[in-house]
Amino acid sequence: MGILELSNFINEKINALGLSKTELAQRAGISRSELYKLLDGDVRSARLVTFISLAKVLKVHPFILINSFLMMMDIPENGQQTGDSSDKD
Repeated sequence: MGILELSNFINEKINALGLSKTELAQRAGISRSELYKLLDGDVRSARLVTFISLAKVLKVHPFILINSFLMMMDIPENGQQTGDSSDKD
């Protein structure tokens, strides 16, 4: 699930539960601006607890949101950070 899919998923859940974005943010204990950043794909400052809180309010398993968050992060598949010198002789 990419940025657009995550945003659409959250919006669909909001509508299905009859919530506004303001209500979702309040119930999850986050600011509206933090929610809007996530919906716009800005996950750089997002915390794990934010996704867990959102999942609780949206009545979905936290892994769904956390997995999407991890997929949006720029993490190499081999788990090494860019510039890692452990492969050098």
